[in-house]
Amino acid sequence: REVSAKKPPPQKPQDPVPRGSSGGRTSTKIVEKAPNLGSAKQNTRIVGEPPAGTLHVRIRDNVAALGEETYFKVKWSTRMERVFQAYAVRKRSSLDTLRFRLPGADRDIGMDETSTSLGLEDLALIDCFAKEPEELMKEEELAPARAVEA
Repeated sequence: REVSAKKPPPQKPQDPVPRGSSGGRTSTKIVEKAPNLGSAKQNTRIVGEPPAGTLHVRIRDNVAALGEETYFKVKWSTRMERVFQAYAVRKRSSLDTLRFRLPGADRDIGMDETSTSLGLEDLALIDCFAKEPEELMKEEELAPARAVEA
């Protein structure tokens, strides 16, 4: 009788982005090269870095005092209203009850502002707070006045 040699188990492909306790973000940078498909230009980018024209924005949840961070990849020209609306949907909350502010800033971020107008860098942090009941009442009082002006 012949004994067949056991084949080693297939190995899993290596993940190009190292995973660690920081949710996939580490300081290690891996360079990934696109296959040469006959083009004169070879595309090279650093894995873990956003593509050109985009950046990652973190929103820290201070509503439930959890300090949980949610990541979004956005373009430089994206209005913050779209990011905040996506955040509200993920948290099953109404955008009207939340306010957003850069750490150390003395004013809330406007809905029409963009990453460029705010001067954000990759992995910028934005804090999310619940609006105080007084703030909600002021907005409700101003709403009829805004409708009349329009």
